[in-house]
Amino acid sequence: MTRPEQRILYLGVKSAKGLPRTSGYRYEPFYAGICKVAQVANVKVELMGLERAIFDSLHLVNREGLLGYVITVANLYQILNPLLQQLALEARPIGILDEAGIASSYFEGKSSLGPILFLDMAGEQAGFGVVDYLYKLGHRHIVYVSTFHESAWSKDRLLGIQKFSQEHPDLHFSTSVDDSIPSVAGNQKTDVSEEVLYRNILTGLQDRGVANKILASLATIRSKENWMIACKRCFDTALKFKDATAWICANDDVAKSACEYLLQKKVTIPDSISLVSFDDSKIAADLQFSSYNFAFDKIGEALASRVIENEQLQNQIPQRRSINGTVTHRQSCRRIY
Repeated sequence: MTRPEQRILYLGVKSAKGLPRTSGYRYEPFYAGICKVAQVANVKVELMGLERAIFDSLHLVNREGLLGYVITVANLYQILNPLLQQLALEARPIGILDEAGIASSYFEGKSSLGPILFLDMAGEQAGFGVVDYLYKLGHRHIVYVSTFHESAWSKDRLLGIQKFSQEHPDLHFSTSVDDSIPSVAGNQKTDVSEEVLYRNILTGLQDRGVANKILASLATIRSKENWMIACKRCFDTALKFKDATAWICANDDVAKSACEYLLQKKVTIPDSISLVSFDDSKIAADLQFSSYNFAFDKIGEALASRVIENEQLQNQIPQRRSINGTVTHRQSCRRIY
C-alpha cells in the first residue's frame, strides 16, 4: 500500500483569491520559511483561507498524511476558539503566528486546547531593540510617535522602549501618541477603536447587516484624510521636544508620513532628526529609513519545524514564545558621537 503524502495545512488570513496571503513584507518571508523547512523534510504545504476553515470547509480536508497546522491570526483570535477546540480533538501539532500579540494571551494555559505553540512578533523585544540601536549611535533624547496607541502591538513596542529607558538613566525618553481615532467630522474624538470594531464584527457575524455597517465605519474612520489628522497632531507634539535627536515611529506607515511632514517643515533627516521604525517593509526600503525586521522567515521556519517534528511542549498546554528580529540600518539614522 502506498504511503500517503505528508502535508502541512497553512490556514491564514485570506487574499483576494480566498487563499492565505503569501506576498508582502510579512507573509512572503513567513511562507518562504514554512516552505524551506517543508522542502527539506519532503513535506507538501497546502493552503486554505482561515475564515473558510472556520465557517464551512475544514471538514472537507483530507486528513491522510496530514502532519498538523500552521495558522496566522491578527484580529480574528476570538473566533479561533471553536476551530482550536475542534483541532484539539485531532491531536495534531499546531503552530500559530500571533500577529497582533493578542491571541496567545487569550488562549495561553487553556488545557482543553492541547499543546499549541504561539509565536508572536516580539513587540516588547522589538521596542527594546530599536531604542538600543539608537542608543549605540549616541542618541540620548528620543521620542516615540504613534497614531495606533490603543493597539496592543503599539503598546508592546512602547513597553520595550520604556524598559530600556529605565535601565539607562542618561536616556531622555518622551512620547507623542494619539489615543483617539478622528471621526468623519474632523477633529472630534470618538471612543471607537479598531479592536472594538473588530470585536463587534466577530460577535455579530450572524447579522450581516450589522457586520457590514461596522466594516463601513471602520473604512471611514481609517480613511487616509482622518488618519493624517492624527499623524499631524503627533508630529506637531513630537517637534516640540527641541532636544530630541531621534524619532521612533510605531510602524513604517507612520514613518513615511513623518518623512513627508519633516520635509514640509524643512527639518532634515538624519542631520536634524534620525528616524527609525518597525516592520522593515517595502516602504522602508524605498524611502531608505531604518526599520526593525521581525524575522518572519525564522518564525515560519520555527512553526513548520514544530509541526513536522511534532515537538512535545511542556505541560501539553498552549504556550507562547518569541523570536527576536534586528534593525535594518539605512540612511535615516546617523551617529551622534
